[in-house]
Amino acid sequence: MQNNQPNLLDHVDQDDNIQIPLYDQPPKNNVRSDGQGIDTQNILNDFGKKLYLDQTSHPLACVFTFAFKVPACLLYIICSWFAGDYVYAFISAVVCQALDFWVTKNITGRLLVGLRWWSVIQPDGKEKWMFESKNTERAVNQIDYYFFWGTLVCNFGFWAVFCILNILGFSIRWVLINVICLVLLGTNIFCFYKCSKDQQNKVSQLKSNIGAKIAQKGLSTLFSNALGGGAK
Repeated sequence: MQNNQPNLLDHVDQDDNIQIPLYDQPPKNNVRSDGQGIDTQNILNDFGKKLYLDQTSHPLACVFTFAFKVPACLLYIICSWFAGDYVYAFISAVVCQALDFWVTKNITGRLLVGLRWWSVIQPDGKEKWMFESKNTERAVNQIDYYFFWGTLVCNFGFWAVFCILNILGFSIRWVLINVICLVLLGTNIFCFYKCSKDQQNKVSQLKSNIGAKIAQKGLSTLFSNALGGGAK
């Protein structure tokens, strides 16, 4: 029995010569080397350089300094000025600031500036606040320092301004959101300031110890030279 079905291979046209572009050279001006489309990775790198993330010791931690602060502020503005939805504004702002409080207290504060604080319940039932700073022999990266304290202070200023405006406008229920966010931020600012005071005390103590060692070494050298000269 003969097979009358046509051979499909006879009707397939020969493929044209397709040249696959090679990306041996890095893209320039955010355009791929083949001239088609935009290189997303290059854009992210340029954006990171503009934010000085390439000069930080902990880029991801620097990003998390405003990862929850910015959404809290934006959602509050949208809900209060445009939507007028108090419930959604309360939930979104407070939740974002609470997450930021935890991240700042437990992660970014320790990584970026070497500070941390916590509280413990003593056997007598009293609460004791503990403030700790890292070893002062290792200098803190200045970009990390500015990221940490800058975002904290700016975020505190944002809620303080809206709190004053709502008080002047007699919007008492909106003041509640502002006060909660200010308490969360103020607690971190106060406690990390106490930690930085402890760090300054450690620096002063370290300088005193180094000065005492230098003076002791100088006196011992002078004394040994005097004994050596007297023996002659």
